[in-house]
Amino acid sequence: MVILLAWWLGDVARGLHDGWESFFAYKDSAWFLTIAHYGYPVALPHQWVWTSDAGRVAFFPGLPLLFRAAGLLTGGAGPTVADESVPAALVAMLVSGAGAALGVWTVARRLRGSAVADRAVLLFCAFPGAMTFGMAYTEPLMVALGAAGILALLNRRWLLAGLAGAAATLTGPLMLAFPVAAAVAAVREIWRPETGRRRWLALTAPVLSVTGFLGYMAYLWVRYHRPLAWFWVMKSGWGQHWDFGIRTLHIVFWLEPTARHAPVYNAFITGAFLVGLIGIAAMIRARLPWEVTVFGIAAWYISVASAEAVATPRMVWTGFPIFIGLAAKLPRWAYWPVVIVFTLALGLVVSWWPFHGADPNF
Repeated sequence: MVILLAWWLGDVARGLHDGWESFFAYKDSAWFLTIAHYGYPVALPHQWVWTSDAGRVAFFPGLPLLFRAAGLLTGGAGPTVADESVPAALVAMLVSGAGAALGVWTVARRLRGSAVADRAVLLFCAFPGAMTFGMAYTEPLMVALGAAGILALLNRRWLLAGLAGAAATLTGPLMLAFPVAAAVAAVREIWRPETGRRRWLALTAPVLSVTGFLGYMAYLWVRYHRPLAWFWVMKSGWGQHWDFGIRTLHIVFWLEPTARHAPVYNAFITGAFLVGLIGIAAMIRARLPWEVTVFGIAAWYISVASAEAVATPRMVWTGFPIFIGLAAKLPRWAYWPVVIVFTLALGLVVSWWPFHGADPNF
């Protein structure tokens, strides 16, 4: 409801009278919708020349595959950018968003009971990263699959965890946090002294979970005869590379040259970065299981360490255990003010972002 209201207010305030589709299919959404309908390009240029075909390779196939499946179930051949209502993509995103919220609540209840779960899922749904509930973006599907995998790890369902992780890493590189968490869980299981024996089956979780990512890399290698095709597209076309968080820190400390020209963008990045840090401290204080804490830290750090994407709210949001830690450790007097601030920030970013005039990547 916050997102719908923000769409309407943003539209009315500027007198554009655009339909909700202009929000839903904005920016990266168009790339996912295009891949769902047309697939990936037949070939890549030898030297980078910016074309819409080559740019598609940067986006992982998990969400487009879901769009294609939803299109078949709704009686169409799959959504396209030209569709007026993109109904198949909307159905897929509603299911993904519901799965993400339910997954966060279920993991939190498993760890700390229903009261903390209620608090955690409200924080999660109010945080500005939840803007992706109302867009054809991959983050809700990431969280839904990541939460399913974490729950399987907690229940020591190693094969199921590996399969959920494989599906998660097929949605995007942020979910490489899951194999790291699965490796921690496997090591703990193998070396548990009280069992008296080593359960090597636990290794199936980290090994299987990384196959989604590796499978997409292998597909691109075979298709384009380049072993590092995805990395080349990301660096040459999108300016993405690993800088260990240097640019994020420049933004957080307002040292970025563009800070004066994009203060709202800088404020959101700074806020998301700090929420991640506080959430990590809360997870540790709450003594969440190590696999859960490591997943939250790894997802947060992957977003921070990208030189171009930096710690955007939607990427920090994928490290959902930070909201479980916050729900468990936030004082009663602070909880509702934080929810209100999150909600106002969510409404602001949804209504402001498509019309701001600059080009930040939230």
